[in-house]
Amino acid sequence: MHKEQREFFRFDVSLPVYFEPMGSSGACLQVDKTQLIEPREAERLDAANSQLESLFEDEVHLQNGGVQLFDEFNQKLAFMAWLVESIVEGKNPTAHPEFQQKKHEQAQYKRPEGKGSSKMIPLLQAFYLSIDNAILECVEVVDKSISGQVFMFHMPIGSLFSSQDYIANLEVIAKQGNWLASVIEKLIFKFNYYETLLNKLKRAYQNLSEYEKWPVERINLAAGGFSLMMKEDYQVGETLCALFLMDEQFVFSQAECVFVENNRTGNTPVRDGKRTAFKFTCIAAEDEAHIVRYLMSKELELRSLE
Repeated sequence: MHKEQREFFRFDVSLPVYFEPMGSSGACLQVDKTQLIEPREAERLDAANSQLESLFEDEVHLQNGGVQLFDEFNQKLAFMAWLVESIVEGKNPTAHPEFQQKKHEQAQYKRPEGKGSSKMIPLLQAFYLSIDNAILECVEVVDKSISGQVFMFHMPIGSLFSSQDYIANLEVIAKQGNWLASVIEKLIFKFNYYETLLNKLKRAYQNLSEYEKWPVERINLAAGGFSLMMKEDYQVGETLCALFLMDEQFVFSQAECVFVENNRTGNTPVRDGKRTAFKFTCIAAEDEAHIVRYLMSKELELRSLE
């Protein structure tokens, strides 16, 4: 089938769909960074990072291995931060040339081991596991992104890590100048900052991520675009981001409105909306091919019933 035939081969299908107007920046399905990051908390994060740098310069703990141990925690948190911040920016870290290297480095770090009755080891082990789980979740989100641009979150919103579940007075000891307590407190703050940001992403992308709740629309679909009855008012030239779920595969596109039905007059209610047509302005070749295969299979199904 030639390209022209593919674009104009149309068929009516019922599909779960998700539409969202394209942002003013031209970004698709991306939450504004300013809605997620509070300046005051970002300033506190900068302060915690600066304090960690100073603590890691302590000669005594450089020699006894304390700095090396907690720098591994810090490196794991840096990887988590990179993943979360990439998603916030709408960038796919898996496309970065250093992604696999950074991911491999995480496997080199080992969970702290220890014996005795100290409450510090259970705290560090639980903290380490919490960081690991958060990283695994972020990696899964970016690995399963749609076209490297659309991120979905399927894990529930997590609770923040608390040292009080293990050591009741860690913060008090840190304020007294204890090096170990100070380092752990700063690392936990850093982790909770990014865990909070991850939770905000889950809330912001909830409607998108719950694709089983997407409305099923009757759409006249082709490889070059689509039309349907819409209650939302679109103007010719306006753009939207569209996701279709067909045969358990997501199809992502950017589309421009090219036609809006305007033959209704007066105050006549538009119960089912207006016929609105869009042309794809950005769609991957494999998604275009999947649309054609899907439409042809639906046409064959219909013919078999005749």
